[in-house]
Amino acid sequence: MVTLTLLMFGRIVFLVNNASITSQIPMSELNEVTEKLWDSLFAVNVKGMFYCVKAVFAYMKKQSAGAIVNYGSVVRVSGIGSSIAYAATKSAIHTMTRSLATLLAPKVRVNCISP
Repeated sequence: MVTLTLLMFGRIVFLVNNASITSQIPMSELNEVTEKLWDSLFAVNVKGMFYCVKAVFAYMKKQSAGAIVNYGSVVRVSGIGSSIAYAATKSAIHTMTRSLATLLAPKVRVNCISP
């Protein structure tokens, strides 16, 4: 993804992290939240975003400019969503965004939106 973008455009200005998965599990059904499901949601929703940021980090740092937008969710505040695991991943995204914003400031902006 990064190599193709650099070949086509010569630089990386923006990264929009919008990939996310979930599984509809009633909040009261804790036994249905398996380790496999938990790992799957965290792999895509949190680790996937992290590795995309990591892939563009060196290029944005070298350019001394860039913007990263991570998609979170309002479930990080309410705790109510499609499953407890999903809500936990969205909280993790917001915390990761704050950490990345501190690390990359002031040249690269990192923000999270919660549609």
